[in-house]
Order: sequence, then structure tokens, then C-alpha cells
Amino acid sequence: MHTKAFFFFLLIVLLPNVSALGVSPGKVEINFLPNLNSSFIMSVVNSPARVQDVKIYVSYSELDRDVVEEFGGIISLEKESLSFNEEEGTKTLNVALNLPAGFSKQGVHELRVGAMKESAEGQFSIVAGNEIRVLINVSEEYASDKYARIKRLKILNMQSPDIKKGDFSNITILVKSESDVSLPEVYAKIRVLKGSDEITTLETNKISLEPGEEGFLVTAFNSQEFSEGTLLLDAEVFYDSKSEKIQGTLNIIGEEKPLTETARLSKWVVFIIVLFVILLILIIILLIFLLLRKKQDKNQNPAQKVNSQNL
Repeated sequence: MHTKAFFFFLLIVLLPNVSALGVSPGKVEINFLPNLNSSFIMSVVNSPARVQDVKIYVSYSELDRDVVEEFGGIISLEKESLSFNEEEGTKTLNVALNLPAGFSKQGVHELRVGAMKESAEGQFSIVAGNEIRVLINVSEEYASDKYARIKRLKILNMQSPDIKKGDFSNITILVKSESDVSLPEVYAKIRVLKGSDEITTLETNKISLEPGEEGFLVTAFNSQEFSEGTLLLDAEVFYDSKSEKIQGTLNIIGEEKPLTETARLSKWVVFIIVLFVILLILIIILLIFLLLRKKQDKNQNPAQKVNSQNL
């Protein structure tokens, strides 16, 4: 006998006040056909009969992680809960299966439909339940990559404005879902490096993205404990057990120091020199203009001079 089942059997024998749940049938097998609609009757046994509320659920824990999204929603429950009284030993409900046009992987895929009662009896807290194994056999002819639920994410950019030492700065990563299903709990970790040495690690907020949606991942960086200079940002964005990477930089600018007396004097010297050069250029331009005017007057002929005087 299976260890878990044996332990549950001992609890029932040793604790007469604890109720057991059973379900039937134990297994349902279906050979997949495109867009097949099927159903079966699920019986829930309340033994010994007593007052209790029971939750009916669908479990995807036996499926490969890559195909869970493909099987989501194909099982519909007539009821998601049942209530028993002390005279009711068995209740039934309809379980419907609405299969799609195909799946991405061939083989036998297992889902489970179960009944569960959570209760506390004395010092015991027991979850008593049972499950129906729903086995869907997908042959090679109905398996294709075109039925896969794609989960992809693209990093559009990372912004990290320069900051003065001692200030806070927001590091922002803009991401976009290129998935055809929702992406929950998207977040990033950012390693901050000085040269090859990692000096801290930052973690952003978590967001959910619908297909095609954009969103911001943000974290705050405090430069108080770090010297001025350029830091390398090595960011990794996590989603659905996958990740994408991007790198950037962050500049910490030192505090502006007041000018010394020598620096102030040098500043005025430079100003006077620049002003002198500008004046010198203007004087030279004026002299050139006067010389050209004088030369033009000399080149005029006598008739032109007389005409000019008569006028």
C-alpha cells in the first residue's frame, strides 16, 4: 500500500471523528481529437456522512511547465464546492472537457480533478482528499509547435540619469511583453559594479504584463556610500523561469567645490585677456577699413574729383 494512503487509512481508523473523502472514477482516459467536447460524472463520497463543506478543484501539477498554459481552462466544473449534511453520503457533479485544435507536445498529459476538505480536529489539522486522474493522449499527428503558448519579453531600454554624490536616483527598465499569454511577476535584479568588483545588488518592483503590454521596472539607488565615477549596471529581467539581460552605466558626479583665491584671479586674468584680444581685433578691422578708403580716394581720376566737388 502506498505510504501516503496507508497513513491516511491509519488516521481514519485511529480518529473516528475525522471524516474521509473519496472520489470516483479513479481515472479517465481520453484519446485527443481536435476540438473534442467530452464529459464525465464525478462522485464525491462523504464517509462517514457528516456536515462538511468540500472544495472541488483542478490541478495542473502533473503537467510539464511548458504546456500548462495550453491546458488552462479546458476543464469546466459544474460546481466548485459541495455542502454535505449528516445524512448525505454521496454527491455528484458534471465535469466537462473542451479540447482545442491541438497541443505543442505529443504524449500522455495528466490533469487532476479533486475534492478537498480542510479541517481541524483537536490538535490535528488534516487535509483529507482524493483526485481523479484525467489522462489526455495526444498523438504525433495532433502535436505541433504552432499550438505552443509563446512566452517572450523584450527589454526596450534602461535609464540611469547622472547623480551627485549623496543623492538618490531611480534606475528604470522599460520592458514589453511579446508573449501571447499574460506574464505575472516580471522583475529585475541589477548588479552594480565598480570595475570588476560588485558593490551592491538592487531589485526592482514586480509587475504583470498582458500580451503586447509595456511596463516599467524601477529601483532606487543611493550614492551616499559610493565614490564619484562611472558604475556599470548589469541588469537581468526575470519572467516565467526565463530571463533577458541589458547593461548600462551610472555616473556619480562629485560635489562642486568653491573656487580658491588663485582660481578666481586666474578667471579674471583670462577674462581680461579675452577682452583685450577682442578690442585688438576690432582696432585692426577699423584700420584696414580706413586704409582701403584712403586708397580708393587716391585712385579716383581728376574728372571724377571735379564732378564730385560740383555736386
